[in-house]
Amino acid sequence: MAKQLFANNATSMLSGILTQGGNVLVCSNGEGNRFPSPTADEYFLLTIYTKDAYANEQKVEVVKVTSRAGDTLM
Repeated sequence: MAKQLFANNATSMLSGILTQGGNVLVCSNGEGNRFPSPTADEYFLLTIYTKDAYANEQKVEVVKVTSRAGDTLM
Protein backbone atom coordinates (compact mmCIF):
# COMPACT_ATOMS: atom_id res chain seq x y z
CA MET A 1 0.00 0.00 0.00
CA ALA A 2 1.32 3.45 -0.92
CA LYS A 3 2.41 5.75 1.89
CA GLN A 4 1.50 9.44 1.84
CA LEU A 5 4.23 11.88 2.91
CA PHE A 6 3.69 15.36 4.36
CA ALA A 7 5.54 18.68 4.58
CA ASN A 8 3.62 21.19 6.68
CA ASN A 9 3.21 24.59 5.03
CA ALA A 10 5.82 23.92 2.33
CA THR A 11 5.51 26.50 -0.45
CA SER A 12 7.37 27.47 -3.59
CA MET A 13 6.90 29.49 -6.74
CA LEU A 14 7.18 27.61 -10.02
CA SER A 15 10.13 28.54 -12.17
CA GLY A 16 8.08 28.68 -15.37
CA ILE A 17 4.68 28.35 -16.96
CA LEU A 18 2.90 24.99 -16.80
CA THR A 19 1.84 23.34 -20.03
CA GLN A 20 -1.48 21.59 -20.40
CA GLY A 21 -1.04 17.86 -19.93
CA GLY A 22 2.48 18.28 -18.54
CA ASN A 23 3.63 16.04 -15.70
CA VAL A 24 6.74 17.87 -14.48
CA LEU A 25 6.82 20.93 -12.19
CA VAL A 26 10.00 22.89 -11.52
CA CYS A 27 10.22 24.91 -8.30
CA SER A 28 12.18 28.14 -7.98
CA ASN A 29 15.91 27.57 -7.62
CA GLY A 30 16.76 25.81 -4.34
CA GLU A 31 13.17 25.48 -3.10
CA GLY A 32 12.57 21.83 -4.02
CA ASN A 33 14.09 20.65 -0.74
CA ARG A 34 11.08 22.07 1.08
CA PHE A 35 9.12 19.06 -0.16
CA PRO A 36 9.42 15.35 0.63
CA SER A 37 11.48 12.99 -1.55
CA PRO A 38 9.18 10.05 -2.28
CA THR A 39 10.71 6.63 -2.87
CA ALA A 40 8.97 3.49 -4.12
CA ASP A 41 5.30 3.40 -3.05
CA GLU A 42 5.42 6.91 -1.53
CA TYR A 43 3.81 10.16 -2.68
CA PHE A 44 2.64 13.56 -1.49
CA LEU A 45 -0.19 15.83 -2.57
CA LEU A 46 0.53 19.29 -3.91
CA THR A 47 -1.93 22.12 -4.47
CA ILE A 48 -1.20 24.35 -7.46
CA TYR A 49 -2.98 27.68 -7.99
CA THR A 50 -2.71 31.11 -9.54
CA LYS A 51 -3.54 34.40 -7.83
CA ASP A 52 -5.51 37.29 -9.26
CA ALA A 53 -4.69 41.00 -8.80
CA TYR A 54 -6.30 40.90 -5.33
CA ALA A 55 -4.28 37.83 -4.18
CA ASN A 56 -7.32 35.55 -4.42
CA GLU A 57 -6.47 31.95 -5.29
CA GLN A 58 -7.80 30.84 -8.67
CA LYS A 59 -7.50 27.80 -10.93
CA VAL A 60 -6.83 25.45 -8.02
CA GLU A 61 -5.69 21.90 -8.76
CA VAL A 62 -4.42 19.16 -6.44
CA VAL A 63 -1.83 16.80 -7.92
CA LYS A 64 -0.11 13.63 -6.71
CA VAL A 65 3.71 13.86 -6.71
CA THR A 66 5.52 10.52 -6.82
CA SER A 67 9.09 11.69 -7.34
CA ARG A 68 11.37 14.67 -6.64
CA ALA A 69 14.84 15.34 -8.01
CA GLY A 70 16.25 18.61 -6.68
CA ASP A 71 13.80 21.32 -7.69
CA THR A 72 11.88 19.09 -10.12
CA LEU A 73 8.64 17.43 -9.00
CA MET A 74 7.11 14.59 -11.02
